[in-house]
Amino acid sequence: MAPRQASLLLWLPLIVLCTGAGVWWQAEGSRWKPPGPPLEESLAGIVLRQAWTHRVPHARCVFLDPAASLVAIAGPEGQVRVLDASGRQLSEQTIRAVDTVTASGPGNLVVAYQREAPADTTLTFLRPDGTVVWERDVGAPIVDAAVAANGRRAACVTADGGIYRFSLEGSPRYRRWRSTGTPRQVYVTPSGSLILVATADPPGVWAYTPEGRFVWKAPTAATSGVARIYPGPEGRFLACATEPQADAGAEPYLSRFVVVSERGRQQWGARLRASLPQVALSGDGRFAAVTYTKWEVLHGRTAHERKVALFETGPTAAGGPQQLWLHGGPFYDPRLVSLAADGTFVATRDGGRALYFFGLTGQLLWRHKMPAPIVATQAAADGRTLLVYCGDGSLSLLTVEGSGE
Repeated sequence: MAPRQASLLLWLPLIVLCTGAGVWWQAEGSRWKPPGPPLEESLAGIVLRQAWTHRVPHARCVFLDPAASLVAIAGPEGQVRVLDASGRQLSEQTIRAVDTVTASGPGNLVVAYQREAPADTTLTFLRPDGTVVWERDVGAPIVDAAVAANGRRAACVTADGGIYRFSLEGSPRYRRWRSTGTPRQVYVTPSGSLILVATADPPGVWAYTPEGRFVWKAPTAATSGVARIYPGPEGRFLACATEPQADAGAEPYLSRFVVVSERGRQQWGARLRASLPQVALSGDGRFAAVTYTKWEVLHGRTAHERKVALFETGPTAAGGPQQLWLHGGPFYDPRLVSLAADGTFVATRDGGRALYFFGLTGQLLWRHKMPAPIVATQAAADGRTLLVYCGDGSLSLLTVEGSGE
């Protein structure tokens, strides 16, 4: 036998062993199976069910309404698709070059537009069956838009500082007023009684009546930076997060979030020596899940890590909010997906294809891998219905049952 062939035979068992070990590791110690989410998984009281999966390659925006009754999708060439909760397609049509959609299932309304596009400044209001209710050109690039849960009112903010309220009962009409600061986000309370606008420079959240009368402002001392709105289930409470600009002061990464009621009363809040906070609230405003970027200076070099934490306030948290647990590190890059409305679990995703579910004490309840890297997620108000869009073009609706406690 030639020496080269003998050498190959000696190495063959090792190659087979390493290959088998690699497959075992990728399958997390279980028998290998073709990629793709199973219909049901359970561990420590968590049951994850896949309601349906659709192929929607190159989607530019996917949206799940808070009631989990409608899914709206903006395709690569202005196609707008609307699905119901069962995954059945209700309509599909092309609307200019729109790339953003928002919707209200109970309100029977979908809004489509192109975000921050000087050449397309028109909002299109349509029913889930595809019937166009109204089109309105606001004359400036659209920064953000939102719909009330009842579908009777909608709002948008524009790059020239405009705030628009749209009334869709009877004959459609609108009202416009100017924002304080640069508007970056808008939110309409479920009843449509308030329109909230998050601004930059100064950062803040401002509440207005549908007629444009100022009502209240979320407390903040920052004079520059950006603010974001994170509404809780049913809109009873909302979190207002502010992040100063990097050159705004001595502590450039000192962010803050406050929890306020719909009437603007501050309930509690926390400061974070971090940037890019994202917040999800429980229905009673007692729990807040937060992901953020933590900056550290090590050996003269600045490094950053993503963190996820769960805060609690209330009778068991006398003296202010308590941090119940904290996860993060160089090998875990958490992005917030949802917080259950009852506060019993937090869902996050990493930079790959995994979803993680943590309980009240921080224990890992379950890890679920999607068939491809996760591109975007949306959560319903209950925090238990999740829309997950992956890089292979698959769009899945998942539901979470149990709490793991």
